Amino acid sequence: MKNLAVKYFTYQKNRPFDGYSLVAKIFHWSFVLIFAYGIYKQVDDIQQLEDLSLLKFEILFASIFLLLLFIRFIYMAKTQTSSLPENTHIIQKVAAKIVHLGVYTSMASIAITGIDHWRTLLCRLKTGHHHGRHCWDT
Repeated sequence: MKNLAVKYFTYQKNRPFDGYSLVAKIFHWSFVLIFAYGIYKQVDDIQQLEDLSLLKFEILFASIFLLLLFIRFIYMAKTQTSSLPENTHIIQKVAAKIVHLGVYTSMASIAITGIDHWRTLLCRLKTGHHHGRHCWDT
């Protein structure tokens, strides 16, 4: 197991996908774990969010997720290069970039829409507007 870890986290120039920095690999696998935790701990019933401590935790979790996602995006954009071979056709390179940005957008959208929904729910709970009206409609 130790040899596998050393091999994985050691830069080897001639092996594809091994050229990523240790920080990039930590970011990658941390997001796998954070996202898996988020899926595992997802709310089964919207009524559960009437517990303000759970609701606040969910908002905090999503906010930290967004912050780390933004930091990861900036880090990767500034320090890492594409693992595609130099002779890859430009259309494939552009398509890979679009898909990559789409993954970031999708992950951010999950957290942003959740935060917006939870913010609305929190406002409704605090103001007592539970049915049909938003708290800013008063």
